Amino acid sequence: MEPPFDIKKQFPVEDQPIAGHLGKFIISFVQALLKIGHFQSGDAKAATAKQALFQEWRYLAERDREVSFIIQNHENTSVVLIYGILSEITSLEKLFSPDMAELFTPKVFDFFNRRYLAGFTLKPAMTLEDFDRFIEIMQDTLNPSDIAHEIQTITEKFFNQQIIHASIVYEKELFVGKESLHFMTQMMLTRFEKELRTIPLHVKLTNDEKIKQKEHVFLDMLVPLSDTAILKEILLHCSEIDISGWDTPIDVELEVSNGVGKDLVWK
Repeated sequence: MEPPFDIKKQFPVEDQPIAGHLGKFIISFVQALLKIGHFQSGDAKAATAKQALFQEWRYLAERDREVSFIIQNHENTSVVLIYGILSEITSLEKLFSPDMAELFTPKVFDFFNRRYLAGFTLKPAMTLEDFDRFIEIMQDTLNPSDIAHEIQTITEKFFNQQIIHASIVYEKELFVGKESLHFMTQMMLTRFEKELRTIPLHVKLTNDEKIKQKEHVFLDMLVPLSDTAILKEILLHCSEIDISGWDTPIDVELEVSNGVGKDLVWK
């Protein structure tokens, strides 16, 4: 793919081969979520477009990194961040030319706001079935008069449809600790709690598969993390989250500590 601007000036060497593809994928993916462009008809043409979109995702997934979309809200501004697949957390706007960013990013903000989202994640093992179901679930807006019920309904849809290679975090679900925490610490602790509590409920998974999924929860989130201050916060506060449902209780602090070297770099 030929990028719309100078990738070499925007990204480190290790990210340059993928940055243009990631930007292209995100544009098409958001169009699918909003049911616009090739994805609005709901007919065979839309199905073909979705299959092509999944092939773009498979290309990105070869890097074996998740792609997380996270909104960071400030007092007067918000920014959508991309985490996981690139070597460092990156603002969405950086993936596009200035003109495209000005046109496209408000649509993404609106998507987050209408669904009361804090973030969502696509994982590299995602199948086409997972991909289709995830997009279908995410296309619906939430009823603002009963957000808690709406979140519960969507959580049940994820479970009933056995979607295990994607996750959603809503604003109301964000972990709130005993002290002020970095927003990425909040996001990761929330995901640890939500995803680890869900895995044992998937009856179609064998015990070995459940253990493997548990390992991937830690690897997918922590391998791309280079900020040692956030890692330290996670270690300090992970005992405050509730992870139940496992035959052998999970010690999150131990799981994280075992994978982190003396300089807080993932082994």
